[in-house]
Amino acid sequence: MFPPYSASDYGNENGPGVSLVEIEPGVAVVMGDRPLESMGLPAEFDCEVTPFQLMPPGDIQNLADKISLATGGLNLAAQGAQGMVSARGLVRLAPETMKAMKSGLQPLTSGGKNLGVLVGKGGKIAHQIRWVPATGVAATSVLAALGPAAAALALQAQLASVSKKLDKNLKETQSIAHTIYGNRWYDLMGLYKNAVRAFREAQELGVVNQHTFSLVAADLSNLEGKRGSFRNNLRQHVAALNTDRKQQLDYIRENSNQILADVQAVMVAEETWRCFHLLRTAHISCDTTMDPALKEKQLAHMVEQAQQEYSQVMDEVSRITLELERMCSLIAILPGKRSMSFFGSNNTRNDDEVARMAATLAKTVSEMRNQVHAIPEKPDPKVTAFYGRVPDDVLVLLQYLLPEDEPLLALAEAKSYDSFFDSDVYLGITLTRFFVSGKNKMSREGIIDKMYPLADVRYVRFREQDGLGPKLEIFTENDNISLYFDTWAANGSWLADAQRIRDLFATVMNIPEQEYRDDSLFAEAHQALEAAKTGMKELPRKSRHSAG
Repeated sequence: MFPPYSASDYGNENGPGVSLVEIEPGVAVVMGDRPLESMGLPAEFDCEVTPFQLMPPGDIQNLADKISLATGGLNLAAQGAQGMVSARGLVRLAPETMKAMKSGLQPLTSGGKNLGVLVGKGGKIAHQIRWVPATGVAATSVLAALGPAAAALALQAQLASVSKKLDKNLKETQSIAHTIYGNRWYDLMGLYKNAVRAFREAQELGVVNQHTFSLVAADLSNLEGKRGSFRNNLRQHVAALNTDRKQQLDYIRENSNQILADVQAVMVAEETWRCFHLLRTAHISCDTTMDPALKEKQLAHMVEQAQQEYSQVMDEVSRITLELERMCSLIAILPGKRSMSFFGSNNTRNDDEVARMAATLAKTVSEMRNQVHAIPEKPDPKVTAFYGRVPDDVLVLLQYLLPEDEPLLALAEAKSYDSFFDSDVYLGITLTRFFVSGKNKMSREGIIDKMYPLADVRYVRFREQDGLGPKLEIFTENDNISLYFDTWAANGSWLADAQRIRDLFATVMNIPEQEYRDDSLFAEAHQALEAAKTGMKELPRKSRHSAG
């Protein structure tokens, strides 16, 4: 991280006439003294901008007044020298932009106040924008001032962005869901298109009146039934995949098309439901007959419930799409059969094509949640013990086999005494686990034989043997694993590599506190022995002149 820089170092302290006031991570209100289209946000600032379209002008200015009051330290008035500062629209930052801001770009400061102008290495200004993040005192003041309106605004920005991404994904892959669901898919898409139509009509009008809201109000009960049905399908897949790797791969091979269709159906149903709730929220906001305090209370409850339900469902969707992407990518690189069942046993699709569709779907889900699509990277172990170079195809396999976000620290090839494994095995160590797997089983079937928590390592023994490779024994809570390195590891740098593997295990070996025992017999025996020694010393000596 770089230290903050002073605005005085760069000439004009006031900087540009644009401020972004974040109302939730990644979504901000654009404040400025010019219309949104003439602000010219920097091209480097990857974002999507949406004008206010569901708020009447009076509410927009009220929003600006609340933000200006809550962020008194931002000097918004300084930006208004040439015009009136107002809320101009919403901006949804791309996840890559958010990531960049968290990993190097720093806020410019003036007089100790955060102006939000982002500064990169060497003090060079990277983005000419004032920024108030959704953390700290200023953010608390903003969110408190806006109340439920903050979440409703964030929802508007998200829906405007999500509908575009979802439409793009549906063009590529909706044939799968249509083939599986038939008329049920047409019914669901009808509900979705009707909700989007009402949303866009409301955007044009700038208000959700009864005529617009009536377009979707009658669809709610039908939509809720479909949501429940598709979510149940999704949970059945989650349960089926909660097993060992072999059964997971078999299930994916037979059901990848059904999973793709069910995930798409859930996504469409959830976005339709979110669109309905946004329209209902905006409709209630426009009701001038309601008591303001009661209205705010109802809106707060609605927005909170909608956020909780949506987050819960999309967490499930994210997990299964990421797992589907990993498994399909793994299947595509395994030898042998090059196709998966699709639409029944008599229809198949190439493994690579299914993997591409799974990756597209996973990327869409990440974009909808405004997250960076995390693609597993090929491992780069810092410690290796191999006769030659580590085979690249092994690293590619481990890219999909290892747990997510768990780097591979060490990898070795060895031989096993255990009949459970093949004679030739791979031994790997990650941040929290280690694994032993037969080479053939991993390379041909995509399966790691056994994986253990490093916390289970109780002891490690390493023995060098004349004319032979060293022997490595790993004692865990339940297993004793005996491995040995081939003769190439008997000396030189290869022996040092094998010793480094031993050292890693020796570093983590431990006996947990709950496995320690404190039997009193040893203490009692020691006490008895000490007492006996003391007693012998204290026995009176017999005099030479005593009788006898």
